Amino acid sequence: MVFRRKPIILLLFLFSFICLGAIRLSQTAYAGTILNLSYSDVTKTSVHLSWSKSEDWLGFQYYQVRMRTKGIFGWTDWEIVQTINDMGTLSYTVTGLTQGTTYQFKVIDNDLVGPADSNIISVTTFSDPLYLQPLFLVAVAILSVSAIGIFFFRGDIIRYINTYRAKRKARMYRVCPRCRQTVPINIPICPYCGLDITKSIRCEYCNEFYDRSLDKCPNCGARRKG
Repeated sequence: MVFRRKPIILLLFLFSFICLGAIRLSQTAYAGTILNLSYSDVTKTSVHLSWSKSEDWLGFQYYQVRMRTKGIFGWTDWEIVQTINDMGTLSYTVTGLTQGTTYQFKVIDNDLVGPADSNIISVTTFSDPLYLQPLFLVAVAILSVSAIGIFFFRGDIIRYINTYRAKRKARMYRVCPRCRQTVPINIPICPYCGLDITKSIRCEYCNEFYDRSLDKCPNCGARRKG
């Protein structure tokens, strides 16, 4: 009885081995079912993708188009753009892109065994010439308005600059009342005539300068008013 069961056990073992080998072979052959992912018709905001037909026979489920963007700090994470359930659909147009930006695309073929990635392609969308860029046009408009304003109001601008310089100089310098020389504001004694600017006052009668703490002029003897 035991002898009769041996062929059955051998057949079951052989059948299991063949099934495992077939599954392993299908998984090995599965990788790379999507080939030749390519692009065409690149515009400022879109690109057309196309790929070869899946050769998988273990239950096709969907194609999945994925995209990532090249930023300042490298590539972003992959994001799903579109899921296609029709096995015969072999192209897709990605829209809503930003002009002058580099993107990477790949297509995933998913079936009962699992997903398989296609090759990765890089695409840079077109951009307007520099003279048509919005920022360039704004800069040109600002420069034009500034040039026109400077041309028509140059007199007022010059007066404003001179007034600003005079006020700035007044905050930094003062004029000695005796010799009329310009002296820095932080120097109390005039380096040209030796007058103590902060403590001196002019006599109304003889025009000589004397210490403001005195009640009368030491030169002419006139008393100070007030």
